[in-house]
Amino acid sequence: MKHYITETELLELKRIVNEEINMYDYNTPYEFIKTWIKNHCRNTVWSDKKSSKTPCCTTYGLKHAIERDYPYKDKNSKNWEGYGYCANNWVKCALLDLGYELKDDYKLVTFENMINNAVNYYYRKINND
Repeated sequence: MKHYITETELLELKRIVNEEINMYDYNTPYEFIKTWIKNHCRNTVWSDKKSSKTPCCTTYGLKHAIERDYPYKDKNSKNWEGYGYCANNWVKCALLDLGYELKDDYKLVTFENMINNAVNYYYRKINND
């Protein structure tokens, strides 16, 4: 299934995502999210298939895995405080930005669904290495 978001909508989504990320110091940086996905999500089989060998089945699961790998430190403290925050829509945006395909059993990949953190997608890498 091809995604149904235009290049203009993807640019707007990236703008919104980066604006959200820049609101708080403990948010996971967009480049960290993209690098994490590149290093961990090499599945060319859809993530909802047992044979996919993906770290998480949905974009929401990826959000939590990425958070666990991004510890943050308050700028006024010398100690690590915990895990960074990552939103589902940031993960969905990064996946599309990296050229992954997204799908859901019920919803199309639209700009509105990409912004909505409650909408989860399955994903796969398009094998073009």
